[in-house]
Amino acid sequence: MQVPPIDFYQLKVSYETLIVDEANDPHARLQDDTIVVKSAPSLAHRQDMEGKHIDSFELETNDAEVPSFQWWLQQIAKESFGTLTVTQLKTCEIELRSIYDQLTPKHDHQRIRSLIRQAFAPLRNFQVTEEVVPKQATLLQIEKLISPIEDNGKYYPSQQAVQEIVNWDNRPTKEELKPEVMAKIEELKAMGIDVSALKPQSDPYPERNQTYHYLPYRFDSKLEIDYFSTEILPLIHGKALELYFNGDDTLTEFKINCYKKHGTQWQYIGKYVPDFLLLSRKENNEIDKIIIIETKGEGYAAKFAERREFMETEFVRKNNEQFGYERFNFLYLEDTLSAEQRRQKTLVAINNFFNL
Repeated sequence: MQVPPIDFYQLKVSYETLIVDEANDPHARLQDDTIVVKSAPSLAHRQDMEGKHIDSFELETNDAEVPSFQWWLQQIAKESFGTLTVTQLKTCEIELRSIYDQLTPKHDHQRIRSLIRQAFAPLRNFQVTEEVVPKQATLLQIEKLISPIEDNGKYYPSQQAVQEIVNWDNRPTKEELKPEVMAKIEELKAMGIDVSALKPQSDPYPERNQTYHYLPYRFDSKLEIDYFSTEILPLIHGKALELYFNGDDTLTEFKINCYKKHGTQWQYIGKYVPDFLLLSRKENNEIDKIIIIETKGEGYAAKFAERREFMETEFVRKNNEQFGYERFNFLYLEDTLSAEQRRQKTLVAINNFFNL
């Protein structure tokens, strides 16, 4: 099957660190009153044997007492992991001693030391750039395809079936028998003569015209094999649809960068390699519409949840907006469903998305 490259759009998020103030002035920043922050009170509650409240009292923090100004400076430098030295700190000794003299057990010592270190660093900010960039991916990097040496139960179809399919692919195209010839064959058949050799053989693997951009497929699980061979292939028989396994990440380029939204920012959560692509073509043979299908065992569902959410919302929406029509859809199927339930969900998706 000559499958054209898949055109799609990939979300690309770039993070650039911007130095807001190159000429940093730690002297001025250390004079900011907000550096000397109070700690949140830690309360302990006492109660009697019956659980009735007696009283409450405030707990003191372990680092409330500072042995000496020099020790304090060394602690600030030590916690910087080599990015700030005591020598650098002493360039602002007057400001730091003023902060030191204000410290009491009620102050948040760890937070104060952190704010002091920040005062010696240039002010920075992050600029986040979000783009939707066009991509093109081939489903088969043929140079990486290696014929299997042995069948370990994960390859489909079988070695014998593969050879038979290849043989059928290589058969010369035969013209349909003329009506008068077919009539003569029927006469011979009625006379009890074996006419099987005269009739054109029926294709034992009709699905070969709708799948197999390489042979055999190496599946990761029995669920994938069962879904492909017994659940979805019968559903597309006779329809102008094609089904391809995409789950071997060593052969396919069609891999999707997934992100999770935290507030207004995107966090990259990894690449996703879809299991199957069910597609239709235009009259000029270009790919028209694609359903991305993912099959998942129950034990892997939680780990896949964030990628699933990205695919069902952001990927499909952004791509369809860019193409100007419903080019992509996403179908998720778990092994918690019965085979019949998976077939029904697939059939509904096919009929609704491809308007069949």
